[in-house]
Amino acid sequence: MKELIEKHKQGDLSDSDLIYCVYEFLFSKTMRDTEFSCLSESERHLFYTLALEGQVLNGGFYQYFDSCDGDNIFHAIEGFEVIGLRSAKKIAMKTLLLFQNSSPSMNEDVRREQLQGLTVKDFGVLQTLSHEFADLESENAKLFVRFIYSLS
Repeated sequence: MKELIEKHKQGDLSDSDLIYCVYEFLFSKTMRDTEFSCLSESERHLFYTLALEGQVLNGGFYQYFDSCDGDNIFHAIEGFEVIGLRSAKKIAMKTLLLFQNSSPSMNEDVRREQLQGLTVKDFGVLQTLSHEFADLESENAKLFVRFIYSLS
């Protein structure tokens, strides 16, 4: 990760490129370790939040909850707090309210059933929250970069 930070400092990587490369680096470390024990606590915070951000920017919160990454929503919310992404945390917390007992299942299949039970109004709220989250991308990038630098 230090090499990536050095490239960023030299201007060879943009903020978004640094963030993407760090996510890919962390993802590659977890390929054989589904418990993520190979990642430090700080790296796990970063990994879970970047996974959520990537899914939401690509296809919205529906895509995030419909994938296995959705298993980690509570880890991502904790990571947002640790990294200082307060607005992102607030939006992610609002998505929980759409699920029964404000708790999406940690089981992907059960969570998909929960998604199927959402109303048209709920889907509209989820889409609105996805757009609000996407609007934070540049603000989040600055905080992600600051956090990445703190890991070196």
